[in-house]
Amino acid sequence: MSFFASLCIFLCPGPHATKPEIHRLIHLLLIQVFQTIGGALFVSAAESIFANRLLQGVSSNAPEIDPSHVLHTGASEVRDVFVGANLPGVLSSYMFGLKGAWALALALTAGAAVASFGPKRDRIKRKMKSRTAA
Repeated sequence: MSFFASLCIFLCPGPHATKPEIHRLIHLLLIQVFQTIGGALFVSAAESIFANRLLQGVSSNAPEIDPSHVLHTGASEVRDVFVGANLPGVLSSYMFGLKGAWALALALTAGAAVASFGPKRDRIKRKMKSRTAA
């Protein structure tokens, strides 16, 4: 997936195609830096939301279980570690945490869609022709 995400930097002609050649590398660098830092920050935020909501969910759905034990148990091992009457409470707590992380992803996607209408629209061909004619 990261391979295809990195292709976006070079295949997306919009931000740098209409700029002078000397500025193209700077624009590509800025795009890569902001994508990397933004991705790291928001993945960290999603993990934090998931962990906090998981702990809240375990406290309310399965109060007899130690919330930190659920947090440190991997999702693939939940059905092996928690059995019987505790399992539905733990699974619903996982869903509660996942819904929070997905809500962040949905909000950020909506924000990116709205922000995409902000930059000035310009025709690339017209800019390229005027640059080559000069």
